[in-house]
Amino acid sequence: MCGRFTNRFSWKELHERLDLIGTPLNLRPRYNIAPSQDVAVARATPDGRTLAMLRWGLIPAWAKDSAIGHKLINARSETAAEKPSFRSAFRHRRCLIPADGFYEWQRQGGTRQPWLFGLHNGEPLVFAGLWERWTVPEGAALTGSIAERSPGDTVETCTILTTAANETVAPVHGRMPVILPPDARDAWLAGEEVPLGPYPAGDMTAWPVSTHVTSPWMTCIAPSWPTVTMHPAMARSSRRNTARASTAPSISSRRVSMDSASDSSPSPGRRPAAPARRCRGGGAARRCARTRRTAPRWRKPTGRRRRAS
Repeated sequence: MCGRFTNRFSWKELHERLDLIGTPLNLRPRYNIAPSQDVAVARATPDGRTLAMLRWGLIPAWAKDSAIGHKLINARSETAAEKPSFRSAFRHRRCLIPADGFYEWQRQGGTRQPWLFGLHNGEPLVFAGLWERWTVPEGAALTGSIAERSPGDTVETCTILTTAANETVAPVHGRMPVILPPDARDAWLAGEEVPLGPYPAGDMTAWPVSTHVTSPWMTCIAPSWPTVTMHPAMARSSRRNTARASTAPSISSRRVSMDSASDSSPSPGRRPAAPARRCRGGGAARRCARTRRTAPRWRKPTGRRRRAS
């Protein structure tokens, strides 16, 4: 399955590579896109391809609740044409889902090592997708990006087709997204029959990344060890983050400077700083950055009034 992917391309870059038309969208770089979030989807119109934001996790038109969308983030390309959940969308509502990488997890003993897959040339990975319209019924439980919708609203959702893994992905996972080459994208959107097999393994690259990506709110995709060759786009982002971190003092350096300042002899005319004390509860001392004094403990009001003297 494909459960996470990245999309760091801007509207201008996707406009040039996918021949998009319509109003530009403010697309920010996204490093850890998860199900139930809105994703950029290209669809065919009489005038050309347009880009829209759809919820990831297909909800069939006949569904009574949105919870089914969590189970339909992927559709097997071998059976999507016959499955009731995808049959109508496979015939009439196809789409392209741009990305620049996708994650898969490899079991290594008692841990799971995430890997990021992409193309050698840095071009977009265009997934074959399906989309659907769903009308919110009365009393339906809504979560994720559609949590604030009301009954009667129309929600557009999508799913990613998957196929058997190629030689690059197979050591990590048995399935991978269907990646459409440029010459098959128009035919796919037109509803024609196109090959939905694995993408050529020689054009793809893979590298292990930090286990932080397991949490959907984390965006770190730094390699898990420094000897791994990074993708050019990922290397540029890493260099920017390193430059920002080098200009800011670390927590340890600030702590050392605070301790050295408290231990140094006071200047003439200044009162020596009070030594740091630990809280009674065992926590770290709460010291004011300016006076170097320990802040008083907060006490819960008892509700009793003091007797007037």
